[in-house]
Amino acid sequence: MPTSKFRVRLFYAYSHKDQRYRERMETQLALLQEEDGVLDGWSDNCILPGQDIPTEIPKRMEASCIFAFLLSPDFLASSECREEWRTASKLAENNPGVFLIPIIVRPCAWLDHDEIRRKKALPTDGKAISRYSNRDVAWNEVYKGIKEVIEELKAAFTLRSSFRQGMSDTEFISQDHIPLDSIFVFPQLIHETPTATDTTVEQRLPDIQALLSLDHALIRGEQLSGKTALCRHVLLALADDGHPAIYVDLSATRSHPREEVFAEHFHGQYTGDYRVWFTSTEKTLVILDNL
Repeated sequence: MPTSKFRVRLFYAYSHKDQRYRERMETQLALLQEEDGVLDGWSDNCILPGQDIPTEIPKRMEASCIFAFLLSPDFLASSECREEWRTASKLAENNPGVFLIPIIVRPCAWLDHDEIRRKKALPTDGKAISRYSNRDVAWNEVYKGIKEVIEELKAAFTLRSSFRQGMSDTEFISQDHIPLDSIFVFPQLIHETPTATDTTVEQRLPDIQALLSLDHALIRGEQLSGKTALCRHVLLALADDGHPAIYVDLSATRSHPREEVFAEHFHGQYTGDYRVWFTSTEKTLVILDNL
C-alpha cells in the first residue's frame, strides 16, 4: 500500500551528560526502527543547523506518543529536563495513548519525585542500568518494555469488531450477510486530470494501489454503481494492511466534514486515541461517502 503505515513516535528526554546512554538505547531499538519500521525515535540531536530549538522541541513532543526519560542525577538537576516531563505529563492527560516511561540509567532520587515514581520504570524494578554487571541484560529489558508498549498501541488501532462486521456485510433479496470481500470486483475507474488548455488527460486506475497513489480523489458515478462498496473495500483493505483510516458516511451525519466529526467517527471505529492516530501516520486518510 502506498499510504504510510501506522508508526509510533518516541521522544528522548535526557541530560546531555547522559548522551552515551541515549546512543546506546537508539542502538538497542534499531530493530524496531529499521527492520520492523514501526518506531520513529527523535532527540534534540536531530535538530538541524539553523532550526529554532525552542520551537522544534515542543513540536516534536506534541507529535510523540512514547516519551523515554533517561533518568540520572543530572536529569533531575536540570530545569529543562524537568520542564520536558511537565510538558509530556500535560500531553498525557486524558490521552491513554501517550506513555511516559522512566528509564533509570544511573542511580538517582527518582522515587522522591511525586509524579515520576507513579510510573512503572525500566529496567525491571527500576534498577539503574549502570549497576548491572551485564548491561546488555538491562538494555534488553528496556527493548522488551518499549516493544510491549508499541504492541499495545498497535492493537488499539484495529477496527472494532462490530464496525468491521457492518462494513463487511452486504444484503441481497435472496441471501443476507454475504461478506463484501467474497463478491467485490474493483470497478473501472478513469482518473481525469485537467490541463492548462482546458482539456483532460484520462488514466485508468486498475486497482486500489493506483487509487491510493493519489493525494486525494473525488469519485463520481451513477446511483447503485458501487461507490459505497468501493469505500468500504478500501477501508477494510487498509485496516488489514496496517493503515487505519476513517470512514464517514455523510448521509448519516448532520455536520459538515471537520476534525470534530472525524474524531467522533474514529472513536466509534477504533479503540485507540484519535490524537495518536493523527500524529502517528505520515499520510492520514479519511474516506467520505455520500458526499
